[in-house]
Amino acid sequence: MAMLAAGSLGSCAPFATSRDRIRIALDGDPSTLNLLLGDDPNTFDVGLIINGFLLRTDERGNLIPDIAVRVPTLANGGIAPDGRTLRYELRRDALWHDGARVTAADVAFTLGLVSRPDVNVADRSGYNLITDVRVPSPYVVEVRLRESYSPGIATFLATAANQPYPIVPKHLLQNVLDINHASYNERPIGCGPYAVKAWRRGDVVDLERFDRYFRGIPPTKYLEMRTAPSNAALIGLWHDGQIDVAGLTGERELLEIFRKMPDANVDVYQRNTLEYLLFAHQRPALRDERVRQAIVAAIDRDRIMRDTLGPFYVPAEGDRLPGAFGYDPNLRQQPFDPSLARRMLDEVGRPAQLVLAHGTGNFESEIAVQIQAALAAVGVAVVLRQYPSALLTAPASEGGILAGGRFDLFVGGWNPGGIADTSYLYRCDTRPPAGENYSRICDPEVDAAARLELGAVDQALQRRGDVEMQRELIARTHVLYLGFVAGALATRRGLKGFKPSSIVRTYWNPWEWRW
Repeated sequence: MAMLAAGSLGSCAPFATSRDRIRIALDGDPSTLNLLLGDDPNTFDVGLIINGFLLRTDERGNLIPDIAVRVPTLANGGIAPDGRTLRYELRRDALWHDGARVTAADVAFTLGLVSRPDVNVADRSGYNLITDVRVPSPYVVEVRLRESYSPGIATFLATAANQPYPIVPKHLLQNVLDINHASYNERPIGCGPYAVKAWRRGDVVDLERFDRYFRGIPPTKYLEMRTAPSNAALIGLWHDGQIDVAGLTGERELLEIFRKMPDANVDVYQRNTLEYLLFAHQRPALRDERVRQAIVAAIDRDRIMRDTLGPFYVPAEGDRLPGAFGYDPNLRQQPFDPSLARRMLDEVGRPAQLVLAHGTGNFESEIAVQIQAALAAVGVAVVLRQYPSALLTAPASEGGILAGGRFDLFVGGWNPGGIADTSYLYRCDTRPPAGENYSRICDPEVDAAARLELGAVDQALQRRGDVEMQRELIARTHVLYLGFVAGALATRRGLKGFKPSSIVRTYWNPWEWRW
């Protein structure tokens, strides 16, 4: 990395890249190009560019219209007073990339797909409450719910959701029997500002602008989403002019290298991304909360996060940033106390050996190594297992590590999108394969707080449910919150329109990107 960086800094002039295209780095190959099925950040990055949604979020996390004409609210009649009916009016000028019109029938069809048990979506939170979808006219959709669901507007076919499912074309998919393995997944037809031109696996996804996009013709003709699987590869590709945009989140050394490059603008910004340590509650060695508490007491999380992340580290005691909805300044996790950890483990017994799974990112690998050392210091042996994000998040039927429960501990990052609800990570009814409660937590107090939050129309009750849920999760040591990770984006000088988002939908506005 040092040699590559020296080479790039020694250039006489920035690389003269073509002005008809923008090249964007991915840290790995997407697992699929069908955003209904993907649960990895690279699929998200491509998916937000080629697809349309009922609603998007802007750089501040605010909901904005996309295929829907307006954001439904109680005031404009889009949300019924009892919270059980949501009404969307659709724009009439949106087209699929094959020229067909986007209509309410596509929206209704997509909502049905997400709800189908044979379709491998990662999370059905909220969708499992839909009792009926009505299409009173070609450009109006009414969604009926079994009960009020507070994050519904931010969840259903919206980029604010934990899983940002797009609208998909009914006319192309209604007769496909196996969506999970359809050829569509390699070259989907969307209604976003760019269309898929080609996907060379492990290398690049080529995108071409859609000249009939409803917001107008995007100013840049081509986008290349290019795989840069390591920091050294990213530096080399940037130096060769093969990358113009790169995420640097959590990579201290990489951040400093790019800050010194004469042709790079670097933006560090606050974002809603949390690092945590998950416990596999189904493992006999981790069912006793005293064992989990001892593990937490053995880990000096503040030192580990500061040493690893430096300027990216934002301390946290819960899963909310200071000032966010549901933030409780009084939350306190078990502090670092290795003597207490040893005493507790002497009393309850030490696990023979634990498997700690983590991704391929440099900073998460370093956090995992330091946790391994901390637990070794109190007599707990830990084996590290590193997996690419596509395998970590794959369905259990396809060997997925998290959904399949093939770990004891897991270090990773998570972002809730633009909604306050986080209960889908902790509820009994969201344990795999029904959702993303990968820890397999099943706590009646957590579930009761979640029901209060999800069913409330009143924001005060929603906030109360959020706080009660976090307090119980910490009191029972169901999870260890390590801290938030600030974002960083490098763009080549001359690029305009990139507006990093605080909720990590970094590529939310591709129709504005230009040289």
